Amino acid sequence: MNEIPLLLKCLMEETNMSHAELTRRSGVSRATITRILQGRTKGSIAGVDKLLVVFGCRLTVRRIPNLPSDFDSEAGHRHRPLDDPIEGNPALDKIRSETRKTRRP
Repeated sequence: MNEIPLLLKCLMEETNMSHAELTRRSGVSRATITRILQGRTKGSIAGVDKLLVVFGCRLTVRRIPNLPSDFDSEAGHRHRPLDDPIEGNPALDKIRSETRKTRRP
């Protein structure tokens, strides 16, 4: 599952922000926000950045100075980030566990 919906849900929960308020502050349509939160779309980089800015966050890209040992040179990607801020986040872990409980077969 894409981590962006989990991050946005966590930020919305922490700030008690509704969909309507997030729409108003970000300028991103309510329909787009709903699709992102449901994982039906990843959203554009610009759109996701607009949503994150509302919470005082920015979407950034940074170069990794050294390739980690788990770098797959044939596929051209890493298996796991070196310092993933989403891993080990208690609020996101809570949302993940609730999401797993409510999934339909």
